[in-house]
Amino acid sequence: MKTDLEQFIADEVQIQRSTAVPVKASLIERLIVRKCRVDNLLPNPEDEFCFPDIGPNMDIISRYVSQFIENMDKNLPIMDEPLYVQKIRPSGYMILNGHHRWAAATRLSIKTVPVQIVNGIYEGDIRRILEASTHEKRATIDLDEVVFATHPDDIAERRRGIPLLCPFNKRIRLGIPALFANLKLKGYDIWVYSSSFYSVDDIAKLFARYAVAVDGIITGLKPKSGKPSKQGKKMDELIGNKYRMTLHIDRDLLVKTYGRSGDFREASVESSPGLWSAAVIDALAGIEKDERSQST
Repeated sequence: MKTDLEQFIADEVQIQRSTAVPVKASLIERLIVRKCRVDNLLPNPEDEFCFPDIGPNMDIISRYVSQFIENMDKNLPIMDEPLYVQKIRPSGYMILNGHHRWAAATRLSIKTVPVQIVNGIYEGDIRRILEASTHEKRATIDLDEVVFATHPDDIAERRRGIPLLCPFNKRIRLGIPALFANLKLKGYDIWVYSSSFYSVDDIAKLFARYAVAVDGIITGLKPKSGKPSKQGKKMDELIGNKYRMTLHIDRDLLVKTYGRSGDFREASVESSPGLWSAAVIDALAGIEKDERSQST
């Protein structure tokens, strides 16, 4: 028998599936953390929190309930971080991250919680990208760990374009545009990932400023724990089935896998920070040379 919370979630999910349509939020809507009425938030049917065989973790909810009560007693903000949400039509917001905190707030009859609105990507978006592609190869690369200039010794590309048109403040590493152009010439679709809940349109605008073309942008679906969510696994499988080869690019390693065979080749990447992209291109050329010699 379902608990009251599980029945409530099931009812809310039914509403979401019956009436809600994700829509793009404007730049102004995404720029600020705002207060949102808890009863204007709907759970994400594609999140494990809403799956009957997984469902909410009651211990986690109870811990949040205790934390929120303590914060209220001390006149502190109820939450340290906002819930990440997607704007939906006809009204309200779908939760992307923060379901257990939402459940705890609901249990305490808290009226409003802080939210950050982002524009996400959905299965339908990915299917359209894959259907439009004529390539059999993809390159995957992590935004935070590899693309963005975040390490102390990273050299960033010179800023381009008009900052006011793209206030997203991340900078990409020197050589990323040249690397992506090289991959495109070799017939690769480029997919970038992040565990962070960036708006996909902000990432797209950032790349456009550097004249960089990417095919897929997936954010918030690869948890920092390293264990992908069920939704993330579904998207990985959908994308993986499209391509005959996948090249994963890390800071110090390339790994090229071949379909579902389990076969792979790898090459290390060693260089000074300013020549990293050139080292990646050389390492890939070495893998391709091995492939050619293997086929003759």
